[in-house]
Amino acid sequence: MPERIPPNNQEAEKSVLAACLVKEDAIIEVAANLKPEDFFNYTHREIYKAMLKLCEEHVTVDMVNLSEEVRRTGAKVELAKIVEIANFYASDDLQRHMQIVKDNAYLRRFISVSSTFVNRCYEKDYENLAQFKSEIEDQMLSLNQDQTGKIVSAREVLNYHFDEIMSRKKSDPKGIKTHLSGLDCYLSGIQATDFVIIAARPSVGKTAFALQIAAKNALDKKPVFFVTLEMSKEQIAERMLINLSGIDGKKLKIGELDPGEEKTLSFYLGKLTNAPIYLDEYATTVADIRAKARRLKNTKGLSLIIIDYLQLMEAKAENRTQEVTKISRGLKLLAKELQVPVIALSQLNRASESKADKKPGMSELRESGALEQDADIIMLLHRPDREKQDAEIILAKHRNGPIGAIPCKYDAKIMRFYETWVQEAQVIERTGGVEYAQ
Repeated sequence: MPERIPPNNQEAEKSVLAACLVKEDAIIEVAANLKPEDFFNYTHREIYKAMLKLCEEHVTVDMVNLSEEVRRTGAKVELAKIVEIANFYASDDLQRHMQIVKDNAYLRRFISVSSTFVNRCYEKDYENLAQFKSEIEDQMLSLNQDQTGKIVSAREVLNYHFDEIMSRKKSDPKGIKTHLSGLDCYLSGIQATDFVIIAARPSVGKTAFALQIAAKNALDKKPVFFVTLEMSKEQIAERMLINLSGIDGKKLKIGELDPGEEKTLSFYLGKLTNAPIYLDEYATTVADIRAKARRLKNTKGLSLIIIDYLQLMEAKAENRTQEVTKISRGLKLLAKELQVPVIALSQLNRASESKADKKPGMSELRESGALEQDADIIMLLHRPDREKQDAEIILAKHRNGPIGAIPCKYDAKIMRFYETWVQEAQVIERTGGVEYAQ
């Protein structure tokens, strides 16, 4: 079988280079969007390198200067080729032609990466399958992140979001709600692109709180993707039923329900059956979660991703700290890419237990300072006495708003957090008397 030619578009490449020669300052726009390796043709690639060098040295990109720079570098480019490119310019559609060049470059990189792994599959060139899968996922994630971003002005951003900004109501926070009104007054809704950490010591109620958020939002017809790495899908579904129905978990487990409880359970079972909540217990890497979340967003819609819990995820790294750092950064990028908030549960280390008040702090996030750095919001759950219902949600970090502590109760029998007070959702009261994050 003859060797196939990798994806490319010679006309688009020539058109982009011609624009750099003919249009003033076109090279600046092109340099912000394309790299030399994006050009498939060797001659085009070398000419573009020379153009970038001239631009870097603040020299006008014209026929004379370009010819001299190409000659100086020793590139095997004939002068006739430069003349041909200069005469090729025939369209002002630079943006589209750049995108064509970029798209073909992406396809070539994808083919290269894929071919490498296909060959390694045939040769079984790996130490263990789990590590090999991680390598593939890391390469694919890196490939999709390898994009040159477009710089936009604050004016463009504000104009684009003006209607959304003006439509906000102080009494009706936009975004994802926790459905604890005091906490929602602080947050004004968890926003798209937010990376949120909910952390606590074991058995404090992290999963219960996350499921409460998931179930309430799903009932509001906001699609939720819940990744459960600690419990089975069946356990998660049962916990949501307990939380919503208010039926004692022990009674549900042994099936000792009275007729009234059976009716209540049936009602909430129907509610959950029709709610857009999707469970997965096998997505252990950022790449796994990303692939499934993208599929969900494209087919069902997606408003929220929850991961229980972060320390059970996997990534290829030299040590566990680097692994968690990589996972943390990946989840932050995922929220930004999909425009969907990501909530990740996390364990705290034992340092808080040695304190007099046992109150947790951000420094106790396990295994990586990257969590503290990457997260937009960090909530720490605190229960001073596990035998009692008194609890506290400590809003330890809030990148775009106030921080503080919200007193509440946790009923372990029905796995539900609820409030002991309701705070008025007025801006002047919401921000009064609370400390702003620096």
